[in-house]
This record gives sequence, structure tokens and C-alpha cells, in this order.
Amino acid sequence: MHVSDGSLDPEAVVQLYRLATSASLWHVPRFHAKVYIADDTRAIVTSGNLTAGAFYRNVEYGVRLDDPNVVRGIQSHFDHGNL
Repeated sequence: MHVSDGSLDPEAVVQLYRLATSASLWHVPRFHAKVYIADDTRAIVTSGNLTAGAFYRNVEYGVRLDDPNVVRGIQSHFDHGNL
């Protein structure tokens, strides 16, 4: 669905997996924010989609988080299905 509506570019996902070999991808219905968790200490929460428009044309904002407690809290939401 997200590929057909243009909010997810499959090539961007392929590139992400090439760069971050331990990456995981979840679909959470009604969850608009995008969360990229690098490891136990770093994450990005953003409005940006994985599309050419988001990378090159749109104005997107995101927040990089470097607090391990916050990052682990976010990760636990995904691990335990609390979204």
C-alpha cells in the first residue's frame, strides 16, 4: 500500500539495508512518525518518508536522540507491541 501511494520507495529500503545490515522494518497502522533506531544509544524520529521527495524536495524535520534511556524506551514499544 505504501509503495503504491508513494510514501515508501523500495529502493530506499534496499539502500538502508545495505548500509545498516541489522535493520528491521515494522509497519504500525495509524503511526505517522518514522523511527530509525541505530543501536542502543542513537535513534531518529522524523516526519520524513523513505522517498526521493523526502530526501531531495520536501522540507522534513526530525530529531536525533542520543540518550540511551530514551532510545531503549522507544525500542521497548516496538519490541512489546505497545504502539
